[in-house]
Amino acid sequence: MKEITRIHIAKVAYDIELAAKKELESYMAELENYAGDTEILQDIELRITELLEERHVNAAGVITTEDVAAIRGQLGEPQDFADTDGEVDMQTAQTKPSKRLYRDEDGALLGGVLAGCAKYLNVQAVWVRLAFVLIAFMSFGTALIVYVVMWIIVPPARTAAEKLALEGKAATLSAIKERSAQIAQSASTKATARIVRDVMLFCLGLFCTGVAILSLLATIAGGLFLLTGGIGVFGESLPSEYFAVSSGYHVAASVLFIVSGVLFTILSSLLAIAAFRRVWTKRLGISVAAVVAAGIAAFATAFVPLVFGFWYTDHTIQQSYVTTQHELPESFASTSQLVFDLRDVSLAGTPGVVYTVSDTVRYELKAPDTMNLDFEVTQKGDVATMTLRMTEESMWRHYQEPMVYVYGPELDSLLVRGGTMKYVTKGQDNVSLDAQQGATIIVEGIYESVAAATEQNSSVLLDRATVQRLTAKNQGGWIEAGVVRTLDATQPTTCPAEYHEHQNAITLAGITGTTLRYNGTDMSTTGIDEVEQPCGQVTIDD
Repeated sequence: MKEITRIHIAKVAYDIELAAKKELESYMAELENYAGDTEILQDIELRITELLEERHVNAAGVITTEDVAAIRGQLGEPQDFADTDGEVDMQTAQTKPSKRLYRDEDGALLGGVLAGCAKYLNVQAVWVRLAFVLIAFMSFGTALIVYVVMWIIVPPARTAAEKLALEGKAATLSAIKERSAQIAQSASTKATARIVRDVMLFCLGLFCTGVAILSLLATIAGGLFLLTGGIGVFGESLPSEYFAVSSGYHVAASVLFIVSGVLFTILSSLLAIAAFRRVWTKRLGISVAAVVAAGIAAFATAFVPLVFGFWYTDHTIQQSYVTTQHELPESFASTSQLVFDLRDVSLAGTPGVVYTVSDTVRYELKAPDTMNLDFEVTQKGDVATMTLRMTEESMWRHYQEPMVYVYGPELDSLLVRGGTMKYVTKGQDNVSLDAQQGATIIVEGIYESVAAATEQNSSVLLDRATVQRLTAKNQGGWIEAGVVRTLDATQPTTCPAEYHEHQNAITLAGITGTTLRYNGTDMSTTGIDEVEQPCGQVTIDD
């Protein structure tokens, strides 16, 4: 049986055999005589705790004489601290050192993470910093979070033994002494680096403060916007029916978005405080990590009620839709010219009105049961005029609108004012289409001849139709067609100063004829893919 006692090495308590304690005390006394520096002795004690841990002797463990002998063999003899060069113990030199990652505060510009990685990898710090900047841009800032986490969990290399371990060098007595001398000599260099770091931290603090203020203002404004739907704050920017139908889901999503904004403000404030104080503690790091995790969770969770709220709103609106069938006057069967006025109501989708050539004469109206509409039909000879208007404001006006399906005779002429309308037939010889006041006419079917006319901001789309001959009169709009045999195009030669290329444009998928007529002049189609003048263009995409 061996007697043991309690000692402290670098503030770590161990049990130790009495014989081992005498050997260790003798060894430390000799080191103190040769070293003459308390800081070096502190580094040696820290190194001894590391060596004990490698030998599986942790705090409160028992140190034996074999452990002391092994420590002495790895660290070296006290004579290594003599002014004259001494030979390093061969066993120590042959011991393969193990690298450990630390933050290098000596070469740090901020937290020493990148400088420590550079020394650990044995490369210049500038290359690691350039690589980090590149990765930060490519990861959209995610690398900054990794930097902060490493700043929290990676300890700094403060002692000579830790600095040697960072470089993968053996922490022998002579190496510790040499590194301690280098640390003392680099005091001026560290002072310069500290000034640069302090300036950078101050700038970072100002930046984080500005971000915190902007985040707070944005959270307040965004909170008012979300909770009120913009009504009375920024105008009616969001559909009011969404808030009327799914107010509970909307409020839940808004609160979570506001919470995430507040947490981002807190995060910016914590980073600003840390930058101004030039101190980063584990407590602060844990707080930052908790705020980041809570913010990401709140922001991501907010989309659940938001998406479900929109789905519930759309489902509720669709459930409220009612389709009603109405008869048209018998005289409508003789209609060959139709004027459709859609300027007083917005229509859902593209198109909002579908006219289908049919033997029957009727129309269907699909709209929410809360919407009050007036559909008026007037007949004068073979000319019919249809007008759709909303008699009073509906809560669905800005979200879902009515659809109109008209069934009637084949038309020779169709004029649409405002809105979007589709004309569908299996096939006919001739039809004239006129889009006015921002209207869009979509045509399907097979036609021998089509005359299309547009004015500014209006369009006729024939790309879903088969057309043999196309006569296009374009006055500031857009006409699009598939492959045609002949084209007779007319466009203005004068235009306003704010003219854009997408205005006065005629686009064809192709032309099979050998000539086309443009503004009254015949032109060969051979090798031509565009006809352009200052106020209009014809594009042929072969």
